[in-house]
Amino acid sequence: MSDRVEGYICFYTDNIADEFVSIDDARFMALDNILSTIQSGLLGYPRNLLGIIDEKGNTLQFFVHPDGTIEMNLSAPEKFGSYVRQLEQFECYTLLKRGCRYIEEMPVGEVEFTGWWVE
Repeated sequence: MSDRVEGYICFYTDNIADEFVSIDDARFMALDNILSTIQSGLLGYPRNLLGIIDEKGNTLQFFVHPDGTIEMNLSAPEKFGSYVRQLEQFECYTLLKRGCRYIEEMPVGEVEFTGWWVE
């Protein structure tokens, strides 16, 4: 495994604070700030989203569904789909706290592939 990452390029939706950073406007956030944001409840409110992009351009997203469940979505554009899994908020925090430089190094556990609808 490579050395610990300092942070990731991030995009997010925070409906409580009425803040939105699109993927096109994504910006670097230090890992400690990302973890602090999770601890402050970003992933505890429906329809909130946190996305990270690693140095290779891989994307990992956490989306809070209306019922409060959190879906982890690991994009696999070369396969026209994503690997998904339901997580608890503490699992999202623990996964990112490892500080893996590349998303592919993160121990995401058992995931299910979901294809994207393509015309």
